[in-house]
Amino acid sequence: MLPKRKIRFYARSFLLGSLWPLVLVALLDSSAPRLVVLTAAPKQSLDPAAPEMIQEKGPWGVIQALGLPLADADGELPDQSERLQKPRWVFDHFSADALTAFLNTCDLSSAQRSVLLDRKFWTITASSCVVSPPEEIVLALNSRCREQIYSVLARSPANYPQRFPFRFPLNGFAARLQGGGLAAADVAQLKRLSYIDAGTVCFSDLDLAEHLISPGQFKNLVGTIYEIPVYRLSLQITPDSNVDALAGYWGKGSREGLVKPLLTALTKVPEGTGINISFLLPPFARLRLYTYPDSWHNPEMADEDCTFSSMNFFNENPDTNFFNPDYTARTIHSTYIPIRGQPTFGDVIAIMGTNEKVIHMCVYIAGDFVFTKNGVNPEAPWVFMQLPDVYLAYCKPANSTHVEIFRRKELAPGPPGPGGGPTATVRQFPQLAVGQ
Repeated sequence: MLPKRKIRFYARSFLLGSLWPLVLVALLDSSAPRLVVLTAAPKQSLDPAAPEMIQEKGPWGVIQALGLPLADADGELPDQSERLQKPRWVFDHFSADALTAFLNTCDLSSAQRSVLLDRKFWTITASSCVVSPPEEIVLALNSRCREQIYSVLARSPANYPQRFPFRFPLNGFAARLQGGGLAAADVAQLKRLSYIDAGTVCFSDLDLAEHLISPGQFKNLVGTIYEIPVYRLSLQITPDSNVDALAGYWGKGSREGLVKPLLTALTKVPEGTGINISFLLPPFARLRLYTYPDSWHNPEMADEDCTFSSMNFFNENPDTNFFNPDYTARTIHSTYIPIRGQPTFGDVIAIMGTNEKVIHMCVYIAGDFVFTKNGVNPEAPWVFMQLPDVYLAYCKPANSTHVEIFRRKELAPGPPGPGGGPTATVRQFPQLAVGQ
């Protein structure tokens, strides 16, 4: 096992984004898939190992986005004990007969089946069967069999690695590892431990990887798989920029007068210039962007999850009532309108599960970017992320997840077209039960 000090720099870098959806907990279910995409089909995100500039133009003006490897240098790997323990499979609500029947349906070799059905590796309780498989058996599983077994294990909170696998786009796993400096031979070995789930490549067996590759390569692996792309956004201003339109977009929430003087001044730069979007954010978001809760020395900050952060986006002083899910649900019903079409600055994007329970909330900024706090976790910073990365974390096609967009009623009127308001009242409001 790596000493914690050797994993430190890599840890709280990007813990709850596209590659490690820790905060899903038990909110997803296995109903028929329903995935609604806001603007376009999710695309593969940038490789943070080679960040490049993205430029997007729309009602927000022209923004440029630079991928950043955000990291908390004082971080530790918070789930090291869960990730690096020996294989232990908990089959909740399985009888011995049911587990035997299930294993007989899996794509196991005769030798593998014989070992896994050997009850000397089993612990049977009143509510579950626990299997402690030999490491060499787990290592030898093919991708299909790993998928079959791990998809069942993922249903139980007791199986941390399978419940919260590292997720990659279908074509992104090997490229990601190679971009992190891993040798081709080690990448080939690690690919043997991957499997497909819900349209993504998953990797759960970090404990086995530690014994497959050298300590130096394992350090590279840890640093690579805990990264997610976050972004610095800048608004490009030229002497020809439409200041009124830009102030109308970025000054939502009765803030036009606050942002317009600066935008006007920037148009006087002859060659044009850019301004960091953070200067245009309301106080709550501006102060928290790119920071970690435990760096604030305020105990309440650790409890500020995605819902709290989204609902307080426009507030100068946070409303602590949003720690209460019932209060949040009542507020959404009374002061927000569900909309269709393209979101605009400040709209709340809610990823919903079965029974209209919120799995995740974030706030639309511009282009393909959102302001998000991924979970009630001190290791998760407030960041700008691309929507495809958020989808990858929270929208599992195998589950009944879909997207709703909510806009504050006083912000609903607007011009036709992208980000406009005529469609703001056409949707029937869903019944909402807010979860973390």
